[in-house]
Amino acid sequence: MDYFKFCKASSLFKNIEVNDFGEKFGENIVTIPDLDYLETSNAKYVIFGVPTVSHTKYSFSLKPIKFEALLKDLLNTQNNQFNKAEDLIILGEINIRPIDSEIDINKQILESSEREITEIYNKLENIIFELTTAIFKSGKIPIMLGGNLRNSISMAKSLRSFLDKTINLFDFSPNSNFNLSKKHLTLSPTNYFDTDLFRKYFAFGLHKNYIPQKNLDQMSTSKQIDFNFYEDCLHLTTLDKCVKFKNSIDFLNGSLGFRLDLKSIQGLSLSCESSSGFSERDIRTFIKVIKKERVEFIHLCGFETCKKENVGGILSYLISDFMRHEE
Repeated sequence: MDYFKFCKASSLFKNIEVNDFGEKFGENIVTIPDLDYLETSNAKYVIFGVPTVSHTKYSFSLKPIKFEALLKDLLNTQNNQFNKAEDLIILGEINIRPIDSEIDINKQILESSEREITEIYNKLENIIFELTTAIFKSGKIPIMLGGNLRNSISMAKSLRSFLDKTINLFDFSPNSNFNLSKKHLTLSPTNYFDTDLFRKYFAFGLHKNYIPQKNLDQMSTSKQIDFNFYEDCLHLTTLDKCVKFKNSIDFLNGSLGFRLDLKSIQGLSLSCESSSGFSERDIRTFIKVIKKERVEFIHLCGFETCKKENVGGILSYLISDFMRHEE
């Protein structure tokens, strides 16, 4: 693939702090040189990175997430009966250099044509579609790092094409900005939920300070959509939060894609939303709940404002918690 950089074991090994204190996870991870090799591995999960997209009224940018550096903490966990490196293929990340050479992705939006921006989105969507289709066909579960909600939709389209059925999306995020029409849900001028693609959608942990009233009105009248607020969990114990989390999943009543915006985690991001959010303990507990469901894909995003010194550590826990076999 011209727009994808596959990880090499030798490159990942540079991030491993090898010592005599046990065997590191990264010493046994699986890498492959091409998508054709997916079916040769018995791994259950495939992780890859996509760039973060910043698209406002005045600017547009596309930036890599430094995929290998983000995985350093995971690579340095212990490879033991709880963490089995052979269950994970570390695939690589989308390479934005070829895209950058074709289109100036750092222009001010006033200088960029809508055609150029649409072309970038479509190119990313096609890459993700090809990657995840190959992963689904190999019987594995994709874990995508980076990007935004549009990229969750790209994975859902791939799954829809492969399975020929609609699925649900569980969106764990402090904000969810979309409009509801008769035929589809519009999240931005370039994003939409097609009702032929998603059967149901649940937005968990929304912040009351970041939801427009028109969106609340539209969500409240839709039978396909449900949501709850972070503020409704403030007074709850961890157990009560888990009950609310499980009830939210039950609304979907079927297989689902799971999107977790890291801005939902308190203190992990520089954004205002992260100043008040769920604790890492809460999130890890929620992961133990959702891993028991039929999760078709995982999307961890919100990296654009994350504190670099913290994000690798929490990612190592989220990924290993989800992969872990029940003790």
